[in-house]
Amino acid sequence: MINCTLERFAESLNARGLSPRTIEACVGDVGRCMEHSGGIVNDASITSWFADLRTAGRTNKTLARYATSLRLYADCCDLDLAVPTVKPETRLPRALNEVEVRAMFAACDSTRNPDRNRLMLELLARCGLRGSELLALTPASFEEQDGLFVILVDQGKGAKDRFVPVVNKRLQSRIRSYIRNVEYGERLFPITLRALEALIARIAIRAGLHKHVTPHMLRHTMATMTLKRGANIETVRRMLGHDNLTTTQKYLALTEAEIAQDAQRADW
Repeated sequence: MINCTLERFAESLNARGLSPRTIEACVGDVGRCMEHSGGIVNDASITSWFADLRTAGRTNKTLARYATSLRLYADCCDLDLAVPTVKPETRLPRALNEVEVRAMFAACDSTRNPDRNRLMLELLARCGLRGSELLALTPASFEEQDGLFVILVDQGKGAKDRFVPVVNKRLQSRIRSYIRNVEYGERLFPITLRALEALIARIAIRAGLHKHVTPHMLRHTMATMTLKRGANIETVRRMLGHDNLTTTQKYLALTEAEIAQDAQRADW
């Protein structure tokens, strides 16, 4: 097989309107394959290169990029190459552990509006609300149903409201106390989503957490902690408002990953 030169490959990519940075990256990727195989790019050399890359610990993200560059090379230069298919890595949701969550709760006491901030954090971390759902809450969002204190979350677009139970008695008390001072149709937390995100990040710093904490990470935390305590995954799916159970199963994978890590720490 006669290889297409990297210069011709670059010219073809440029003719397709790709950016200079993308062209440089693609040409560099194919060049690495050539260097590995003595200047030859064929099925055998690609298979050998990818095997060595995996042995060296390259991530699927990196391998997928190399595969894309090689497919472009084959297409631009009219070559029939068997480029391996690389499955993307499943990114597990990031979540806090219980110690970190409690540290954030405690850090609210030193903020300018401790009662409001503590309540917002607890609704995110204990009830799994999205940031936008939290900021849309009004006193009318809370009801007693068959002895159960629940949050009615507006799903929008004509969809049926979802019911999120509030089982923590102290949180129930905080909610009742807070909404007494809010007009019936008014929002509980009249701030923007950006302001909420900035506030959560500041509280995390006050709590001594060396990570960027977001409202959605607190939602992830609720899901993983609830599953770790033995809750049914279908129950968690409904609480989070997921349409697909597959989305919720990512949190189950996270708890299994934590169990595996704990087992490794205990191995001696």
